[in-house]
Amino acid sequence: MTGLRETDDIGARLDAAGSIADALATAWDAFDFIHAAASNCADPGTGTYAAFMFASAAAAEARDTVGFAPSMPSGPRGPVPGGTPATAGLLAEFAGTLPGRLSAAAGQAVLASDRDALAQAASAAGQIRELLAGNP
Repeated sequence: MTGLRETDDIGARLDAAGSIADALATAWDAFDFIHAAASNCADPGTGTYAAFMFASAAAAEARDTVGFAPSMPSGPRGPVPGGTPATAGLLAEFAGTLPGRLSAAAGQAVLASDRDALAQAASAAGQIRELLAGNP
């Protein structure tokens, strides 16, 4: 299924993050991926349109939150390679793996604003999961 490898790769990178900067950069990639995928899956002619659009907005907000954290590495962020997940279920599953990982990274952050950014991102991931979990 398109997107499965990308979500696995991002998850593995988040698990292997050796610093807060690595965790923030990978969180950016995760939410950028969810934002693009949810936007691409949103079809106004279906009953899932609102869920995908709200998930896309939550992902964009979380991406921006970690992007402004003080330990976020500077420099351009490239697009996450690969396609888009084919289902809301895959996105919901991926988003559901992020809160624990982001909360663990937040627990290691020295700067309060890094902790806050990662905690907000963890909360947004949970919200995205809830938005998409009941959709095909």
